[in-house]
Amino acid sequence: MRQLTPAVFSTAGLPEQRRVELWEDHNAAALIGLRCRTLTATGLEATEINLQLPRIHLARVRGNSHVVERDQALIRRRPAGAIALFFSLAGEAFFYHDDGVRVVQPGEMLICDADRPFLRGFSQGLEELVVKIPRQVFADATGVDHLARPAVLGFGAGRRRHPGPDRRASPGPGTP
Repeated sequence: MRQLTPAVFSTAGLPEQRRVELWEDHNAAALIGLRCRTLTATGLEATEINLQLPRIHLARVRGNSHVVERDQALIRRRPAGAIALFFSLAGEAFFYHDDGVRVVQPGEMLICDADRPFLRGFSQGLEELVVKIPRQVFADATGVDHLARPAVLGFGAGRRRHPGPDRRASPGPGTP
């Protein structure tokens, strides 16, 4: 039986001026290609543990405040060919997409097509689990061959389900 060994990457100890570049290079090779920026004077402090299983990829990501982007040019250069599930464990995040803005709280999962442009931000940092599922594996398992829009769903005991369109940032008056 093949032994599965997690791969760990951290920006700790790296030269501060190269952390973002090295983090982007790592993510492009190990998970999903992203452009990254920090908005504070503090350098990027992030760690990722990756595990490639036979049919899916798992990652645990921790980091301080930053934003990541996956635009059309990056998608053309580095297609993921996958559906991504981001399980938020700590830190509020926003997800900006052509369908609107979603806010993701700890205990919620964001599901999206990784080959559609998006911007994600973590003002207080983040801790999350990521499951990257090849599009065909996702279709075989769910019967869904096309994810039309991202959605935010609760997970864990006692969590409510929150479909994507109902979880937009800054809901209008009278919106629960």
